[in-house]
Amino acid sequence: MLLQRLKAFADEHMALPPMLYSKATVRYLIDLDLQGRPRTNQLIDLADPTVNDRKRGLVRFVPQIGRTAAPRPFLLVDKAEYMFGLLHPGGTLERAIMRHAAFLTLLDKCFTGTSAASIDAIYYFLTHDPLGLLALPADLDRDALIGVTVDGVWPIDLLAVQDFWAAYNDPTRAAATIMQCLVCGRERPVLQRLQTRLKQFPGGRTTGMVLVSANDRVYESYGLKASLSNPICAECGERFTQALTALLDDPNRWMLLGDAVVVSWTRPAHPFTIQPVLTQPDLPGIRELIGTVQAKSPMAPTEDPAWYGVVLSANNARLVVRDWMETTVGNVQRNLITWFSWQRLVGPRGEEAPPLSLLALAAATVRDPARELLPGTVQELLHACVSGTPVPLRLLHVVVRRIRLERRVSQAQAALLKLVVASHQPLLEEEWMVALDPSNPDLAYLCGRLLAVLAEIQHAAIGQPLLVDRFYGSASTAPASVFGKLVQGSSYHLRTIRRGNPQAYQALQGRVTDILGLLPTFPRTLPPNDQATFALGFYHQRAAEAGRIAEAVARRTSSHATDDLADLPDAEDVILPADSQADDVEGEV
Repeated sequence: MLLQRLKAFADEHMALPPMLYSKATVRYLIDLDLQGRPRTNQLIDLADPTVNDRKRGLVRFVPQIGRTAAPRPFLLVDKAEYMFGLLHPGGTLERAIMRHAAFLTLLDKCFTGTSAASIDAIYYFLTHDPLGLLALPADLDRDALIGVTVDGVWPIDLLAVQDFWAAYNDPTRAAATIMQCLVCGRERPVLQRLQTRLKQFPGGRTTGMVLVSANDRVYESYGLKASLSNPICAECGERFTQALTALLDDPNRWMLLGDAVVVSWTRPAHPFTIQPVLTQPDLPGIRELIGTVQAKSPMAPTEDPAWYGVVLSANNARLVVRDWMETTVGNVQRNLITWFSWQRLVGPRGEEAPPLSLLALAAATVRDPARELLPGTVQELLHACVSGTPVPLRLLHVVVRRIRLERRVSQAQAALLKLVVASHQPLLEEEWMVALDPSNPDLAYLCGRLLAVLAEIQHAAIGQPLLVDRFYGSASTAPASVFGKLVQGSSYHLRTIRRGNPQAYQALQGRVTDILGLLPTFPRTLPPNDQATFALGFYHQRAAEAGRIAEAVARRTSSHATDDLADLPDAEDVILPADSQADDVEGEV
């Protein structure tokens, strides 16, 4: 289905380049006259560092085709090894001679098939001591492409040359296999290997990538070799590759999430795109999206534009399809609104916080996102976001374990926990778990709140919330084993606070009393889902406390509020020393 949708995009929206032409950067140019003599004795360098799209050379459509180790020249535009027979670093003289000979043979066949005078001029130049007539730069890039113009014209732009290149690579020239093409459904000659490659894929090989490939016996079935197990005709292979290339050329149609590339488009064309709202979401943008959806009158399914999305990653010279999504623009917009309501959460100081990007949510599952983030995490979040389906509970378990190890609850971790839980309970109220809920009777939530208050008491008494360092893991998994001792110990700290700050004592003592009044008993154990609720209670209580401090400072010193707030503790500021890591293992369930 993916390949068919890409081909339809090419048929409907693209002015396709000539057959087996694709964009490439031509670094050098040979400029000849009609007699095959250089009009300048220098190889012209087309790179211009002062122009953005010319820094590495001239980008244009040129003859291109997938090639292996065997000599397979491009027509009229190729590297110095093919063009002049120059030895390539790491290559052999024998290989250089063979590749140059193959280039000249192709050129001779092109002249025979087209009778173009410019092709004859190029052949004459390359067979009459070209390096004696043309000075090459000392820093010649031997991996760069070299093109040729004759009397100011690119012969590769001639219709006869383009027709020759398409016919020369037509699979029907040889004994091609006739099968039903998977894309168009017609009985046609099919390719053992796709002829066109996708260039400049993020993280992929610069020589090009293919969507369909099988070069090992393990991928063969029913005796069908190479890509014949997925038969595709030359026209369809060309069209869906060019379509994907065009989509990747449009920054509004793709985004990079970790090592995954997400490409999306609509049918028919529609201005909606998910890229900005998932990579750089903000409150005004979400409100605008909500307004757009609410302003729409109900549409019939046939009137709602189709929306397609594919998640790709690079594996050597192949593209890996990690996910394929097909729905409508209206469904995606409604699901995005639900997605952001699921993750809605106050900031670490109790403020209204902007929504988090999809990559920020995924990064909450690991310590070092650059090294440890799994491609499947981004894929699972994106699929749930677009389709409106529940987020896998696996991510909840991962985040809960991460919090126990780090002994802190960041905004991203709390938002992801809330997102996972809410996605499995779609009937929850919109304001569920957004901020501190003093009336919430959930035992796990109350235990999380209580730990935050006890930590604040200890911090007010001795300047350090050490009990979180030692007991977060046990308190979040086996509350009954530690909270009796922690509550008893807090009485000593409260007496210390009362001597120095009676007002703070009254406030903190009142919070402990209020929470204990709702706790009939401490649970013996908490399963992972309840550990997530515990973390949310802890985060909410810390955020509310930080917000109260911010308001008090603002009231006292409005002129210096900004400077003072910089020193306030955030809900995320309980970062624990590495030497307490071993204590977290106890009570893990």
